[in-house]
Amino acid sequence: VKMKQPKVYIKRLDRVLEVESIRFDTKVVVVYDEDEHRYCYSDFDEVEFIYGTGFIDKNGKEIESGDILKTEFEDVVSIKFHNFYGFYAVDEDGEHLFPEEADDEIREILSKTEVIGNIYENKDLLEG
Repeated sequence: VKMKQPKVYIKRLDRVLEVESIRFDTKVVVVYDEDEHRYCYSDFDEVEFIYGTGFIDKNGKEIESGDILKTEFEDVVSIKFHNFYGFYAVDEDGEHLFPEEADDEIREILSKTEVIGNIYENKDLLEG
């Protein structure tokens, strides 16, 4: 099983980047910024960790926290991290969707969605 590369949203850069290493002793995340051709070091409180949900969209892309999805009905939902459920979805009306339903049902619903961006770099997609 291939370990998935974790990602973080770095607030000061306003970008999502893959994590090179995480130093838990000093609470520092190291990323490589390809635009700048250098490593960047950020404290845990300067980043938002992006978590995979284990669910896949209709194009085979893993759905992650912060992703913006388009449903089969052209609705737009965003995925948020949740300590207990792992994640939940929020629709355009701010309704929380299906964290408590059966995994199979969620998998079925999400398999018909498409990741169209994320809340960090594509906020405009959420503005109806």
